[in-house]
Amino acid sequence: MTYKLTIHESIKHFFAFCENYSNREDMLENIQLGNIDEDHYYFRDIEAFKNIREFIENVMNKNSITLTVEQAEEVMEALKWSIDEYEKQDDIDKEIYKTYRSTYYSIKKQIEVLKNG
Repeated sequence: MTYKLTIHESIKHFFAFCENYSNREDMLENIQLGNIDEDHYYFRDIEAFKNIREFIENVMNKNSITLTVEQAEEVMEALKWSIDEYEKQDDIDKEIYKTYRSTYYSIKKQIEVLKNG
């Protein structure tokens, strides 16, 4: 099955994914049992999702976006996990990750054009 999501549907899906991920029962149980320390990747993921969500919400409230190259590179860095982790995902998650990967490569291309003229 192939999903064709609009950007608004993708953002809504991303927000739901972030919420579900931050409330994973297995992780919450491991935290409660003391099996996960504060340096665990799960906490970095949650922080990254929170930052990206806040960024998207700010952009949506302004209805436009203008970033410096440095800010765009920061957004790319925040989305890099979607590139690094793509092949490790199942088919459903790969569909979700496509939006993040597309955003990453779109920003990358725009930066290259700005830098190379």
